[in-house]
Amino acid sequence: LEVTETYLDSDRWTEFIVGDLPIVISVPHGGSISLPAVPKRCAPDDCVEPDWLTIELAHQLQKGFLDAYNRQPSIIICHLHRSMIDQNRPEKNAYVDTSLKKA
Repeated sequence: LEVTETYLDSDRWTEFIVGDLPIVISVPHGGSISLPAVPKRCAPDDCVEPDWLTIELAHQLQKGFLDAYNRQPSIIICHLHRSMIDQNRPEKNAYVDTSLKKA
């Protein structure tokens, strides 16, 4: 893997930007992709609002490291909207449609 190289899965749901520090910035709730055919998470305790501007924040943090140390952390971003999947919930609460299991 090359530093600064960006990798996307075939559906473009997940993005990985390679860094050269042992730090990973995770952005599990910043995505905006909604899939009309996929049911949304809607249990009473489900948070379905995205964490606004977290993708931009991750890029700014990466730039700050690069400016200060000439090295950068890796970034992993889920581009699916949080109503589709919540990446840091147990599998039974993370999604409704099992096609998202690969995300």
